[in-house]
Amino acid sequence: MNRHLSVPRTLAVLALLAVLAGCKGTKALAPVALPDTTPPPAPTGLHVDNDASSQAIMLAWDASPAPDVAGYAVYLVKQNQAGANVYSLVGTCAAAATDFALELPAQGVANTYQLKAYDTSSNFSAYSAAVMAYLPAGGNGNPAGGPQRIND
Repeated sequence: MNRHLSVPRTLAVLALLAVLAGCKGTKALAPVALPDTTPPPAPTGLHVDNDASSQAIMLAWDASPAPDVAGYAVYLVKQNQAGANVYSLVGTCAAAATDFALELPAQGVANTYQLKAYDTSSNFSAYSAAVMAYLPAGGNGNPAGGPQRIND
């Protein structure tokens, strides 16, 4: 028996059965939305704004250009005994915000902060550049000149 002839015959029978069963072609499938897995870009321009009158430390940054940014997460960065960074969430703010008020650190203590943007699909960006805020020791419990930047 010639096996090459049986394949076309089988296909012809299947095509005939499909026509008899009412199959007249393929239907267009509804498009399937793929989940958003792309994180927004990391925030830029992170810096410390000083407000000596209220003794507040404000972090400020440039707004993210991503259209689906939902907000920002602010982290306090410390190092463990092995020298690895340990990130503690300080708080979050909405996408329209470009600043965040921090609790004052102890006088003479420098704290490092970083920030991430997150989008409406809960994708988080990479960390921003780090910024360090320092509250110098002053007389009578008041810091001399208020919070100060160490670096940006």
